[in-house]
Amino acid sequence: MIATVVLAAGRSERFGSPKLLAEWWGRPLVERALEIAPPGPRVAVVGTHTAKLLPLFQAHGFQCVRNPKPAQGQSSSLRLALDVMPAQVDAVLVLLGDAPAVPPVVVDRILTEYRRLNCAVTAEFGDRTAPPIMIPRADWDKIAATGDNPGAALEPVAIDMSDLLEGDEDVDTPEDLFALSARRAGVELLEPADQSALDARLDDPEPFAVRLRRRNTAGSERLAVTPLALEKLAIEHFRGTEVIARVGDEYVALLG
Repeated sequence: MIATVVLAAGRSERFGSPKLLAEWWGRPLVERALEIAPPGPRVAVVGTHTAKLLPLFQAHGFQCVRNPKPAQGQSSSLRLALDVMPAQVDAVLVLLGDAPAVPPVVVDRILTEYRRLNCAVTAEFGDRTAPPIMIPRADWDKIAATGDNPGAALEPVAIDMSDLLEGDEDVDTPEDLFALSARRAGVELLEPADQSALDARLDDPEPFAVRLRRRNTAGSERLAVTPLALEKLAIEHFRGTEVIARVGDEYVALLG
């Protein structure tokens, strides 16, 4: 039996706010990891802020375990998850809550190669390895109790995913999230300095994404346009619009 672990207890220090609560294509950022989890037991390790998402985790069939000391790193979260695994679980698939670009095919390949090789396997994107990672029970004792590299003592087989356009990108800052959302849509990301720059780009029929603020904020240089006002502008230019990422007052909208 294979179980899934989603690590979602990080403190989001570089992000500046609880990043797993940020919006990604209209839903919480962490939901992507919940969606691609294969059938079987599911455990999510949460922190103080992500505890707000308990109904979401539960709706996807996840048992939630709270990490009271998230400062001890991802290793501490993974150890908590392993401690509650049923005895019949032979291996765990580890997913990160802040890596929304992982496509389901990556999970499928990891599962296939684990069943073929019967050892720890992880994804490799070019010259970089990254979760998902499959860890058999025989290797659980190698997982460190603290730190941000729980698999440091493992020697997983790297499964080539270089034919995929995305998958290894996690989100550490709002800028990462906004840039990734535009890449996911396959368009350029515009950060207009003023209304005239936005109006000029709207006259160009090519799709694009735009980063804006919902309201004026003291000290901010970002152009403020509410999503409703942007929708009206888009209609005037015979275009559709959709908010694809949001963090606080800032958002990125796709204009088709």
